[in-house]
Amino acid sequence: MNRFGTIFPKKTAQEIDRDPAYRRVMREMKPLRELLEPPLTSDERDFLERVRDGRVLKPADRPQDRVRQSCRRRGFAEVAMNPRRWVITPAGRAALEKEPRE
Repeated sequence: MNRFGTIFPKKTAQEIDRDPAYRRVMREMKPLRELLEPPLTSDERDFLERVRDGRVLKPADRPQDRVRQSCRRRGFAEVAMNPRRWVITPAGRAALEKEPRE
């Protein structure tokens, strides 16, 4: 038993990633992460709907850029190159469908 109270031998990060028990636990934790994720704000919803529908985005001032970057960090939208544009991801579409408009 080690100092953390576990009987498992020390593993490298690569060994942990390949471990089937670790993968099973991570798959089971995914719904928990979705439950803890905060709901979309009205600005985030508006941004994702505009990207999805191909409408013109609002000017990229500071508050609007925060909305765009929060959607990017959460995996709802990404920037595509040539031509440079915002693209909604499957996770973004799912978030829009999961939370109906008020």
